[in-house]
Amino acid sequence: MEKPVFKVVSNHENLRLCIIENCIFIEERISKVLGEILNIDWKESKSFGFSSSALGFNQKLHLIMDIKGLESNELK
Repeated sequence: MEKPVFKVVSNHENLRLCIIENCIFIEERISKVLGEILNIDWKESKSFGFSSSALGFNQKLHLIMDIKGLESNELK
């Protein structure tokens, strides 16, 4: 299986803004993948959607690791 290639979404000159924009993009992709794996509409999900009770970025990454979708060295 071919590994996906991640593209940089933001290359803003302000490093902090660049990091935030790219993290938001990655978090949304993770939510989409988890939604597909679990066969749920991630945008309407309380766990993966946009609500204040949704899982955080780190929890979503750990969930991906738990299902063997991401190795610990890739997490770094």
